Order: sequence, then C-alpha cells, then structure tokens
Amino acid sequence: MGNGMSIDIWRERWGIERLSGASISMDKSQVPEVHVSELFNADMECFNAVRVTEIYDECLKDQICNLPISHADHADQRVWFHNPCGGLDNRLLDKNFTHCIDWLEEGMRLLNRTAMADLITVMGNNWNSRKNKVFQGVEDDARVV
Repeated sequence: MGNGMSIDIWRERWGIERLSGASISMDKSQVPEVHVSELFNADMECFNAVRVTEIYDECLKDQICNLPISHADHADQRVWFHNPCGGLDNRLLDKNFTHCIDWLEEGMRLLNRTAMADLITVMGNNWNSRKNKVFQGVEDDARVV
C-alpha cells in the first residue's frame, strides 16, 4: 500500500486476506469512507483505530492497524512477484488459507526457488522497515530485489 488514496475499500481486496467491502460489519449506510486513506488518522501516520474498529469490528482491527503505510506519499501499486518460469497467477491471492504457513507452503509449491527466496526477502524487508518506523522512528529507503 502506498498513500491509500486509490484503494477502494468497497470494491478491492486490500491489506489482508479476504479484506473487502464484504468485511464491513456495521450498517453500510453508516460508512461514508471510500478509500483506505480515509481510514488513516489526521496526520496520515497510522490507521484511526477507533474508526477501523467501528467499521470492521475488533477481530480485524489489529490486523488492519498493523498494515504498513508508506510515509513518503507514494502512489498505491499492485505488487506482483515475478516468476521467470511462467508468471504468478492469482492462486496465492484468491485462495483462502486458514494459517499464514499454509499460504507460504502453497507459495513454495507454485514458485521456483529464486522467486520464493525473493518473496521471503521482500516480506522480511517490509517487516524490518515497519519495525524500524514504529520503534525507532526511522524509515528505510525502498530497495530493489
């Protein structure tokens, strides 16, 4: 996710598995928000946890509020991991997994060794970047894998 200004919370799956307009737990007429950026707090540093809880309920609040937000005002992008042996289809994005490890195992079956290593590297870099921002107030520059 970049600045969240082009991700439609009603029509797109965003952030975490199965998160879409169907995930909204309150009366739909009570939700004027359309884009993910409208769920950020006033200074655009993090999600507005109170509003996220109202819209998505307590069970999704932590998962949504822990999603990384680009603080460099980058435009939103859909990210696909390149597989030189034939390209990645939607199987990792469309299938429902009960546990994160199931998703990783499916990724190992679908991707070649290099692509899976790149995926793990990107996920590790994302985790470290988020951790550094939250705990140290430092944001790393984007890196190319």
